[in-house]
Amino acid sequence: MLNNLAFEYMLEERWTEAIPIFEEAATIFKEEHISFEYKNTLTNYWICRFGLNDFGDIDETEAEIKRLAVFFKGVGRWNERKPLILLARIEECRGNYEEAIKLVEAAIESAKDSNTRYPEIDMKYLAQLIKKRTTCNKRDLLSV
Repeated sequence: MLNNLAFEYMLEERWTEAIPIFEEAATIFKEEHISFEYKNTLTNYWICRFGLNDFGDIDETEAEIKRLAVFFKGVGRWNERKPLILLARIEECRGNYEEAIKLVEAAIESAKDSNTRYPEIDMKYLAQLIKKRTTCNKRDLLSV
């Protein structure tokens, strides 16, 4: 129930309210050895942190999210897309739009038959990244 409540807050972008509830739910899942839900809840926690542009120590955060991505890879559920989108956000912050685009494309592929709105949402993010990449490339050409 805690995880579901936090998820509702997350959908409403009430990040600061969702974060402590996700932390509490993750603790319970970990204590009960419910690995999938524990890692899913951690991923949701990071989605909220990123919603606040709070990446923490970027290298540590990236390492944790990569571990989550490895766990979810190939589980056959749309959950696989979540850490991919987070990794794309990190690459976007670094200005590495090519890598961010690849990660979002993988996220879209992982959720394509999910009967969720995630592919649509991720396509919009992909379009934003492509636009940023194009804008950066034009600036680079103009500065030559």
